[in-house]
Amino acid sequence: MTCCEEILHENEYSIAKIEGYNELLSAVSGVYGRLSQIGNYDANLKGDDLSTRPIDYSQYYGATCETVYPMEYNSNWINGIWGSFYKVIASANNIIVQYDIESVQNQPTSELLGEVYLIRAFCYFRLTRTYGQVPLVDNIDINFNQPKASFKEIYEFIENDLKIAGQLLPVDNTTARIPFVTPHRGVAKAILAEVYLSWGGYPLNDVSKYAMAASEAGEVIDSSGFFGFELLDDFSHLWDRDHYYNSESVFSLYYEIPMFDTMYYTQWLNIDESNISDSYTGWASPFENVYQEGLKTDSNSPYFRSDFHPTELYFFNNYPPSYRK
Repeated sequence: MTCCEEILHENEYSIAKIEGYNELLSAVSGVYGRLSQIGNYDANLKGDDLSTRPIDYSQYYGATCETVYPMEYNSNWINGIWGSFYKVIASANNIIVQYDIESVQNQPTSELLGEVYLIRAFCYFRLTRTYGQVPLVDNIDINFNQPKASFKEIYEFIENDLKIAGQLLPVDNTTARIPFVTPHRGVAKAILAEVYLSWGGYPLNDVSKYAMAASEAGEVIDSSGFFGFELLDDFSHLWDRDHYYNSESVFSLYYEIPMFDTMYYTQWLNIDESNISDSYTGWASPFENVYQEGLKTDSNSPYFRSDFHPTELYFFNNYPPSYRK
């Protein structure tokens, strides 16, 4: 092939300039959008019996093992997690590089930046927990040959981002940008405690971090009334619509199922749409009114049918009928 114009060249990238609070808010919403796509599709790191063991489920669904894929063989999931997290990180970097946090005096702006730092730290924590050593990218330069960082460098980077987030975020659930939804200082401390726990074990085995984990977690627990964390009176409330936003959530992403999804699941379950409760509109709910009498492993209990399986099937179907079930 010949051509007067060079046809093989690197793509050109440009950064979207953020001017003013509204544009910053829109950009941060975009970061959440990318993160929610991971939670919804790409990064369901599945450990249930459906996605990790290729056995015959025909007794439950009429499906064969050919429709069940073990995680270790499903490269689409693995590759999707990697790329999707880095897309979130790239979006976060796009915002962070445009601000000197030392000079930001506006509280609403600094709180939004705190959310971005927390999300970037969360992404790197999940990446290193999934893949081990990963490249650390903290800017908008595209370098596809970026070397992998050491575990120590990765954990120090995550720690620094969470400490910055803790300084910038609102102090508690009630003063969060969106109360009981967006992160606050207690969330940063809770995630940092988990990071220290991981840091103390494999592969760094820095046992000094266990005391730091206890300190951060202890502050969150002992000051739960201040941060706005508490257990609900009834565990089942975590699955109903009235408690969709609640004080047990540390860091959650909330979903609404579009109409086409509702139609899809209605057809898939072969049930009348009137049987679906209001809680069905949220991904966080386990579809408590969706039962199929025809799909069960014994003659006494209905089979709980949903996209996410909260318990092992045999255990659920043989559990004594009661409120707790």
